[in-house]
Amino acid sequence: MRCTHRTTLQVLAKALEAASLRQEAIAQNLANVDTPGYKAIDVSFEDQLKTALARADSLPMRVTHPKHLAKPSSAAAAQPVLVRKTGTVSRADGNNVDPEAEMAALAENQLTYSALTRLVSEKYNLLKYTISEGRR
Repeated sequence: MRCTHRTTLQVLAKALEAASLRQEAIAQNLANVDTPGYKAIDVSFEDQLKTALARADSLPMRVTHPKHLAKPSSAAAAQPVLVRKTGTVSRADGNNVDPEAEMAALAENQLTYSALTRLVSEKYNLLKYTISEGRR
């Protein structure tokens, strides 16, 4: 897939949205660690993004006339979705939240979010540099 600035920014925006939703899910899981019957939630996103990006490569499209509509971004097809973790082992009270796993996921998600924001910032700095033709 030919990656443009717009496509890259759209993918980064979707990834930031997923990381933000994952942060909320982890916080909700930790808040309900002692709630009987509570089933942990997670965010499904990365596999959807891979599928959407692979699908974008399969159907090449060109705009051959100024009034044609551009091909929609493949990143737009990937949406972060909350999913219940029902297949995991539960405690005697029916709760399946593992506080240690949630804390590890929280740390990983914070690093991911930080890296994504840095990438967005660098992308905009590159665009700014390009627009100013290398002048500061």
